[in-house]
This record gives sequence, C-alpha cells and structure tokens, in this order.
Amino acid sequence: MDWHPLQTTAKNRGELVFAMRQSQLPMKKLPIIKQLTEGGFCIGLSVTWIAMQYEGEAFSVDGGVCEWPPFRAVLYQNISKIEGAPDWTDFWDTAGRPEQLRLSDGLRAKRPGALLPGEAEHHDWHRRHQAPD
Repeated sequence: MDWHPLQTTAKNRGELVFAMRQSQLPMKKLPIIKQLTEGGFCIGLSVTWIAMQYEGEAFSVDGGVCEWPPFRAVLYQNISKIEGAPDWTDFWDTAGRPEQLRLSDGLRAKRPGALLPGEAEHHDWHRRHQAPD
C-alpha cells in the first residue's frame, strides 16, 4: 500500500488503528466490486466500521493494513444510493439502516449550500487520488 503522509504520521506516533486506501484494495480488481464501488465506498466502509465497533469487532488487518474489508461495506454503499438522497446526511441514514444506525438530529449542522470544514479538501483529495480505470 502507498501510505499517505497522514497515515505515516499517525503510525509513527502510535495513533494508527489501521490503514486503508480504498482505491488500492485488492477487491477493487474484481470487476463486479469495481463496478459497485465506482467513485469510492467511504460511506459503506464507515458504516461497516461503526457497526463492527458496536459489536466489539474490527476490520481484519495484516501489519496494520486492512486489505479486505467486509463485503457488507460495498452493500451499504450501494444502499446509500438507492433513495437518491438530497442531503448528504440522508446517505448516512440510508446506508446505516441495515445495522440500525441513525444520525442524531441534534448533531446535524445544516447550512444550505455550505460545506462543512474540510469537506471540500476531502472531496478534492479523493478526486486527485482516484484509481485510474
């Protein structure tokens, strides 16, 4: 795996739980997975990780790197797209339904048209690091 400087820094400080680069996962080489995760599957990975933490489990890692996350991450990513959610928080609620995970209404910050701090940089970083087809 090609390590991002943020991952390397966290690893060197002993703060890294696990590392993953979704564009470099071996499962992304499987044609069906590549098609189902076109554009990434960060919501599915996040929902899966949160659900597993509630279950007292974690992604399997080898040498601190998760190469094969559970397939349900791919499933949840695609579930998040089903409703054509108009608001980004709706994607989270939809993806989390199979695990009975919901966002708290009290924790939502809504500013029409505004991005949350770091959101633009996050999306720009993903666009620059998208695996070539």
